[in-house]
Amino acid sequence: MLEELIMQKTQSDGHTTSKKVQKEVSKHLETLQTSFEGYFSPESLEKETWVRSPFLIDIDSISDEDLIKDDLIDMRSKEVLKAEFQAKDLGDFWGSLSQAYPLLVKRAMSILIPFATTYLCEAGFSILMSIKTKVAIG
Repeated sequence: MLEELIMQKTQSDGHTTSKKVQKEVSKHLETLQTSFEGYFSPESLEKETWVRSPFLIDIDSISDEDLIKDDLIDMRSKEVLKAEFQAKDLGDFWGSLSQAYPLLVKRAMSILIPFATTYLCEAGFSILMSIKTKVAIG
């Protein structure tokens, strides 16, 4: 897929990218994909939907033995928190609950942290590609 994208870019702007660079970038992205699959497996994402939608999920989908269930039920009963959830991004919302629901926040943050890592990685890769393009042109 990446190689196709590079070829399309090459055809559209007339610049060429060496096969060696294409292979290195492709190899790097495949390694990242494999690494991220450990963080973001479909099973783990499905299991932790309460982090993204704490007021919409079926509470019965959470095991009675899970210690967060009682806190989640309590949190969901508060309309003020529902309004806050709609007004804030996920990280800010969960961070604001650290004193009232420390167990929920700890679990939510352990799920959200890898997404920040992914964003930083993508941003760094974009910057690297921009620099590389400028060097190749200039």
